[in-house]
Amino acid sequence: MKIIKLENPTLLTSLTDHQCKFPLWKNSNEPQLFCGRTHWDKSSYCKMHYVESHVEIKPQAKERRV
Repeated sequence: MKIIKLENPTLLTSLTDHQCKFPLWKNSNEPQLFCGRTHWDKSSYCKMHYVESHVEIKPQAKERRV
């Protein structure tokens, strides 16, 4: 797990069109903040969150039973 320093956590109502909209909360008791960094290319996420959310999951090798 990566620990990433938050640069600009922002409430949804304060986000602009050019800010990353990756959610930063884990449960409903936390403030509902979004990343807020500058978005990347045509994505609504910054480059880091775009890459993190589009990682291809590799299937695990099946266990062979003998």
